[in-house]
Parts: sequence; structure tokens; C-alpha cells
Amino acid sequence: MLRFMVVAPAGEARARLLTWQSRERELLGDWWDAGREHEDALAVRNELVARRDRAVSGLLGGMTARQRAWVMSHLSDATRPRDVAGRRLVLTWLQHAGEVEACEAEWDLRLRRAELRVRAAERRLHDLAGQAITTWDPRRCEEMTGIPWRRLKALASQS
Repeated sequence: MLRFMVVAPAGEARARLLTWQSRERELLGDWWDAGREHEDALAVRNELVARRDRAVSGLLGGMTARQRAWVMSHLSDATRPRDVAGRRLVLTWLQHAGEVEACEAEWDLRLRRAELRVRAAERRLHDLAGQAITTWDPRRCEEMTGIPWRRLKALASQS
């Protein structure tokens, strides 16, 4: 028995292929742009955190972030440091506590804006990861994005 297949004209198939390739290229470009945007947002946030830490350190006479954390643990536990240097750090903190809080509050708004930018970039990456999973098979996903398929799938599920 002879069966006839209805085949779309060659021009139509070519048009569909070109449309598919165009969407694929667009997705790939969006993916790499979103990755770069995320990296930039992280760099800005990290720079702001470093600048805030330098400003607070300047108020406290060069006290490092680690020393500040140590002082805060003593203050929260209401314990007294045993050595003279430790007591000096706690006293320095207590003398400048108001200035430190004001300085951190000043930087807080900038940090919040930077954090929102990071979250927006992450949401975009999550959305694009979902699109990549639906567009490409697992092997092709990894080739195009540089991220293993399972990790990409986990990233997409976070959105």
C-alpha cells in the first residue's frame, strides 16, 4: 500500500529553521548578558561593602572586621575580655558606637539598592535557565551555557 506524506514546502521548513536558530541565538545572547550583569552587580555590592568597612574601620582607629566581630560577640554575651588589648577594643567600640551606627545607616541604603540589583540579576538568570532547559537538550545546554544541566535545572527551579 502506498502512503502519501504531506510535506511542507522547502521554503517553509527553511523559514521555521531560521526562526528557531534566531530564537536560539537570542537566548544565548541573553544568557551571557545576564551572567555579565550578575557579575557586575556582585562586584558593585562587594565594593560597597568594602568601602563601608573601611569607613567604619576609620571611625574605630583601624579596627578590622574580624576585631569588630570579636567585640560584638563579647558585647552580645556580656562577657569581659581577659587581656588589656581586648578591653581596649571593647572600650573603643563603646565610645564610638553611635558614630558607627550612623555610618552603617548611611551606607545601608546604598547596600540595599545594590542587593536589589543583585536579586534582579539572579531572577533574570533563573528565568533564562528555565528557558534554556526547555529549548536545549541536556548536552546542548551545557555546551551553550557552560553550566552542567543538573545545576542549570536547579537554578531554574529557584525562580
